[in-house]
Amino acid sequence: MMNEERLKQILEAEERAQSTYEMAAKKAGSLPEQAEHAVEILLDENRQKAEQDSARLTEEIINPKIIEDIVNQYAQRTTQRDVLAQENMPKAIDYVIQILLGTKKSHDS
Repeated sequence: MMNEERLKQILEAEERAQSTYEMAAKKAGSLPEQAEHAVEILLDENRQKAEQDSARLTEEIINPKIIEDIVNQYAQRTTQRDVLAQENMPKAIDYVIQILLGTKKSHDS
């Protein structure tokens, strides 16, 4: 009787082992597909992030406010140069006239 009980336990253990093996083999067979799916998800997420980053950087580059600031700075520098040129114009004219009249030598300041 003990041998029959022991034999029954061994057979049940072998059935569980076989069942566990089959389940593990089935899971192992699906691992490449799961890994591929996970990689596709990561690639999609990274692609979306890259597109968002690209859009943000593009917006920063062509941001109308930034362009307006650059244009305003250029206009301000141009105005400053024009004012300086207008202030120095009489001196420049006087200098050229003095050179032409010979009252000042060209290398004098």
